[in-house]
Amino acid sequence: MIHIVLGLNGANSNQRFVYQVAGNRLVTNRPVTALSAYGTDSTADFPDSKSTISIPSVAAAEPFHDANGYIGGKTRPIRCWADHRHVRVQVNGIADVYVDREGTNIVQQATQNAIPVTLLEEVLIGPGLILALAFRGIYCLHAGSVIVAGSAVALCGRSGTGKSTIAAAVAHGWNRVTDDILPLALGTDKAIGLPHYPQTKLPLTQHYPRSEAGELPIGAAFTLDPRAATDNDIACHRLTRAEGAATLARHTVASRLFPADLSRQHLAFCAKLSSMVPVYRLSFPQSRKWLPQIRDVVEKTVAQHKPC
Repeated sequence: MIHIVLGLNGANSNQRFVYQVAGNRLVTNRPVTALSAYGTDSTADFPDSKSTISIPSVAAAEPFHDANGYIGGKTRPIRCWADHRHVRVQVNGIADVYVDREGTNIVQQATQNAIPVTLLEEVLIGPGLILALAFRGIYCLHAGSVIVAGSAVALCGRSGTGKSTIAAAVAHGWNRVTDDILPLALGTDKAIGLPHYPQTKLPLTQHYPRSEAGELPIGAAFTLDPRAATDNDIACHRLTRAEGAATLARHTVASRLFPADLSRQHLAFCAKLSSMVPVYRLSFPQSRKWLPQIRDVVEKTVAQHKPC
């Protein structure tokens, strides 16, 4: 089992908290409220972070990423540096996060005292955990997802395109899996969704149950395009493999924070994923009254596994 150690600033190193997230065992030295739905009663070794991770001396180098990102309810400057061992992500005014290139260690340091725990956790399970998973070959898709005919179907799109609304349409056998983030891995002959991942926009009671399977086959992916639909029209078009790969890459969470070598691996992952999973563009009028018809189109498309 993959073991990821999270070292949190100011934590008591004598404490151990174990979580099972996206198929990975996470061990922290303080509780993480955002991960509480995935806590276990297991015990684990927790090496001292200072002996496990050396903070890289990369601050003097030019960052490979220097742009704004939306964290903690506002836009903040985010900068990233990398060396041969670590990636450092600095979220201005909140924390620095260091992730090793094996995806086995994360160290977070608050930039100042009295940073709200909710902000620290958002940075930790956002850039920190997503980077660690990516180094493990698991990429997080910005997607809601549902179970249709025994497989998980990803609903990708920008904020406001209807991912959550459509994923919540659970009538006629649909079950919501994720609301906003779907971790994906590649098996030998299929793509795998890892549904046990914090959905920060949902209350914990609405997260995918831990009692359910931790791996789901991915049956299809839809990129949602409500603005492209004309009145009284729903259109579904299967993308080419190249178009599908580009779409999946575009909807991968935090991909701008990947250093160059990880970006290449990510693009190769998306190309392979697009060869395993059909990717469709779904255009529709942006109105809740169309949900039954949208649901029908998705179900028929998944069943036929060909363009509708």
